[in-house]
Amino acid sequence: MHHFIHLTRRLAGIGFIVSTTILLIAGALSSQMSGSVYAAPLLTATSIAPTQTVGAATPTTAVTLTATATPSVTPGPSVTPTVTITPEATPLITVTDQPVPTASVPLTSNLQPGMVWLPMLNWDDLVVEAPITDTWTITDIATITDTVTITETPLITDEVTITDDLSITETIEVTPSALLSNAVEYTPTLLINNRNVIGIESVGFQGAEAAKLLAESGAGWTREANFNWSQVEPNEGERRWDAVAEVEDRLIQANARGIKVILVVLRQPIWAQKVVGSGCGPIRADKLTAFANFMRDAVIRYSAPPFNVKYWEIGNEPDAPTVRENKGWGCWGNPADAYYGGAEYARMLKAIYPSIKLANPNAQVILGGQLANCDPIRPPAGMNCRSTRFFEGALRGGGGPFFDGVGFHAYEYYTGSLGKWGSANWWSAYNTTGPVLAVKARYYKRLLTAYRVTGKFLMDTEGALLCNNCDGNAQFELTKAYYMPEMYAAGMSEGLQAVSFYGLRSGWLGGNLFNSSGQPLPAYQTIQIATSKLGNATYIGKVVGTDTGGVTGVMGYKFVEGTRKVWLVRSLSSRIVTLKLANLPTRISDPFGKPITPTKTLAIGGMPMYVEWDN
Repeated sequence: MHHFIHLTRRLAGIGFIVSTTILLIAGALSSQMSGSVYAAPLLTATSIAPTQTVGAATPTTAVTLTATATPSVTPGPSVTPTVTITPEATPLITVTDQPVPTASVPLTSNLQPGMVWLPMLNWDDLVVEAPITDTWTITDIATITDTVTITETPLITDEVTITDDLSITETIEVTPSALLSNAVEYTPTLLINNRNVIGIESVGFQGAEAAKLLAESGAGWTREANFNWSQVEPNEGERRWDAVAEVEDRLIQANARGIKVILVVLRQPIWAQKVVGSGCGPIRADKLTAFANFMRDAVIRYSAPPFNVKYWEIGNEPDAPTVRENKGWGCWGNPADAYYGGAEYARMLKAIYPSIKLANPNAQVILGGQLANCDPIRPPAGMNCRSTRFFEGALRGGGGPFFDGVGFHAYEYYTGSLGKWGSANWWSAYNTTGPVLAVKARYYKRLLTAYRVTGKFLMDTEGALLCNNCDGNAQFELTKAYYMPEMYAAGMSEGLQAVSFYGLRSGWLGGNLFNSSGQPLPAYQTIQIATSKLGNATYIGKVVGTDTGGVTGVMGYKFVEGTRKVWLVRSLSSRIVTLKLANLPTRISDPFGKPITPTKTLAIGGMPMYVEWDN
């Protein structure tokens, strides 16, 4: 939105060498509690050439452990840990030095020329040369405030601080097939029984009027992106909730109509800005606690009636580069970092997630609405797509346990002909992949699978069909109307929790459902029909040749609702094809709901059609 995306589309990029390293912190404790014994595997560096460096070294992290114990520490010659603890258990740490030298990785990919891969962790290849043996007997519950995950209930009783740099760097050979394959094993978590994924951002209208239009569309979701930390807490410790009274009114109105809200937290106050003047950028390390306190208070306030907010998106497009402005996008991005600042964003999530869950265990934290500007696996010519690696940086930085869902944005572009659209940045098009949100969703699923992060939901928190200088262009508006039901159907096919269109009246590149006079555009009507046809349906698969009498060149999605079956189907190329249906449909209609005489030989073109059977 009001977006960084068009800046980056004009930036020239260069090819990049993908590299990866992994940091092992001595005493990986997340699964070694209650008297168990852990021996780290051996890591062996291999000599291989020619090479392509994979990854960048993960910075060494100081580990803070909280427990009650009396330690016995045998340090290596370069390790001098400092320990303060009270007796109740006896941890024993034995550390050897001689970190494993960085090795290199051969380029073994079968990628086409000019293609590169995104580094992934392949835990099956993990071998350690420098042995680390940790024997821990802990009779109390401990909190580890680092990238290590502890699933036990935290209890703070004392502190053990190890201030030494204790790390081993190794090289992992990365197989890119997991990112390039069309087979995606990851299944997103769905947290609610209501299947209606259809959302619309209420931008352009206020309060009751916005809620009325959302309700009349049939949407189950809306997104509120005007909740600013800087307004509520202009001075540290203040709480000026009156400054967001208009936001609160929209929350109340949406909740009253049963519409779920994704509340976006934006804009750092001046006193918390790491980069002075960047209200959208990173937060100072010494102010993360203040942000956690703010989030705790906000969640307590807005989880309760009359607001009932459950979904919290932390920033808007945080993978955009940091700028010294107060932009509406997130701008946590660090172009100097191989993973574009994702680890710093993860540190922020670690600071606030416990406070949010303490305020409301059912609150759901969404990792940014990531712009994901272009495909880092196959970057388009002249584009640097490193910013899209932001999410991987957050995972590598240990952020996996500290969010519940992944938010991303997916915009498509009208190509000048009726029914034709695509996103060159992600190689998506009307006649190949279908909507770009499906392509991006698969990218995030592959990353979650590769990093073994489970139990997360996915949301497209902004999406639209865009066109520059297309105001009043009837063909563009009709193409957008065709696009809307397929955007939502594609989201359902990928298991997304919500798909939110931007917006009611955004005024940005044609992303509107109402014109400047407040009159509905054709796409608003096709959303209404989509919610009536698909809102409570369940996706069951793509329409294939066996469904159409062997006819190919079809883009179609199949759904069921009780005994009713419904397809959304169109010609893949926009040319007319005739489907040969096994059974006579009960109903056939166009995307505006206009009925068509049922037939078993259905001619379809670029306009999507609903085909329904009642049993």
